Amino acid sequence: MAALAGLGLAGGAAAGALVAHRRGGGRGSSAQGSRPTNSAVSPGGWEPAMQPASGEAFRHYRAGLELLESGNPAQAAVRLEKARHREPAKGSIREALGRAYYMLGRWPEAEWEFRHLLEIAPTNDYGHYCLSRVLKKLGRHDEAVAHLKLARAMRPGLLPYGL
Repeated sequence: MAALAGLGLAGGAAAGALVAHRRGGGRGSSAQGSRPTNSAVSPGGWEPAMQPASGEAFRHYRAGLELLESGNPAQAAVRLEKARHREPAKGSIREALGRAYYMLGRWPEAEWEFRHLLEIAPTNDYGHYCLSRVLKKLGRHDEAVAHLKLARAMRPGLLPYGL
């Protein structure tokens, strides 16, 4: 457990970090508010798989995000499941749905979504961080630490991934 505490996986204060980190523009946002780019990222700053879906899927995705941000994860999950059904290869949808499941305490489903996100976008530091939080909830501490270490290595200066 001490190893988890040192990696930001223990204690009540860290429990809300998954949601607070995402709300606060986390995901490695810079001082200017845009996500830093790397070789796996498109010129706009987002991995191609992380681009939001279009059409009907996008409407469900946006509605799901709004519900998630307003504290309605159950309703968000319904809309995001509809978006995922239409666009299963969109990491942005998988990430948001995983967050909704996490907030609902639906750990196995959250793990499933974050694992699929990482299949789509393996360099997604936030996906590794979220998966580490879920694995910790499932009592799989060694796996949780491994994914948290990956997230920290990908974005070493990001506070929620640190202390």
